[in-house]
Amino acid sequence: MAASPAPSILLVGGLPPPVGGVSVHLQRLCARLTTEGWRWRVVDDSHYRPLLLPLCLATELLRHRLGGGDLVHVHSGNWRSRLLCALLGRLLGLPVLFTLHSFRPLDNPRTRRLARATLRLCSGVVAVSAEVRARCLENGARPDRVRVQYAYLDPLASTARPLPAAVREFLARHQPRLAASAFRLRFHEGLGLYGL
Repeated sequence: MAASPAPSILLVGGLPPPVGGVSVHLQRLCARLTTEGWRWRVVDDSHYRPLLLPLCLATELLRHRLGGGDLVHVHSGNWRSRLLCALLGRLLGLPVLFTLHSFRPLDNPRTRRLARATLRLCSGVVAVSAEVRARCLENGARPDRVRVQYAYLDPLASTARPLPAAVREFLARHQPRLAASAFRLRFHEGLGLYGL
């Protein structure tokens, strides 16, 4: 009797570069899925033009379904893309799971409607904090479909790259050390989200 194939997951989100919280999380998740025996593929939606993204997502989800895919896991931060994935998942019979790395206030009524429809249609939400879970529930998510799972994933030893010699030498010579990074300066209510 032949063994059943490993489960297959389509991941939607940005990969490095640029290096940032969500892209590093997704990169490490891919490494973890490999060690756990999952088959996976990533649609790096960070490089698509906005007008082409819906067509690309529709094509990729259909391709995943026709190829025997089991699950879609979305990390994108755009509510339109999330809603499109949730709708397509429903139409294609694919469970669609979202990881919400943040949940900023929904001041725009249109965005609020998109978020509420997405949260009602999706199969589940991984909220990276209790605060994000509370915001999901405030916006119509079913409590049994929202789970808190902190986003940090240790890098696997096999995927961690050694620091360059110049960096190791710098670290050995300098105390204290402070590092800050932001790919894109973002503001919310007039304040920089990264404290820069």
